[in-house]
Amino acid sequence: DNLIKISTHSKELLQKMTEIVWALNIKNDTLDQLLSYIRLKTVQALDETGILYKMVMPEIVPPIMINGVNRRHLMLLVKEAVNNIIKHAGADFVDIHFSLTTGRLEIRIHDNGKGVVDMQAALQHGNGLHNMQQHAKMLGGRLSIEQNGGICVKFSVALSKISNESVISNEQTDD
Repeated sequence: DNLIKISTHSKELLQKMTEIVWALNIKNDTLDQLLSYIRLKTVQALDETGILYKMVMPEIVPPIMINGVNRRHLMLLVKEAVNNIIKHAGADFVDIHFSLTTGRLEIRIHDNGKGVVDMQAALQHGNGLHNMQQHAKMLGGRLSIEQNGGICVKFSVALSKISNESVISNEQTDD
């Protein structure tokens, strides 16, 4: 029993350290790299549980630079939504949709689980939903969590708020 706990905690710690190293690596500073990493981690998590999923990703991703802090907030927001589904929803299917439209990144994660009995209490007292709200706030985006045949998490943020293009263009004009 203790060996299982130690093994589980060690695995979680290693995963968190890997995520931090990934977020700090400047080679991963593009939106394309971020979306690829989120897709990989989400697929791994859902495959381990046997939950079926449909994932739609944008075909064309503009070459936008995103700093490590914003990448980490985006990754953790999606990870938290997926973990909530795995741990609490009782779902057997998740529809995950990433889109880039009119200068915005939009993410929709919709499960077919049991939903939440008291959404207001869950938003105020549930760590997962609270953490998602904090990540959305730090990114300057909009987050909505709705009951709709399960839970539907929608996140939208202007690419200009999460990119560091302005920093790059300012550096280039100073030369």
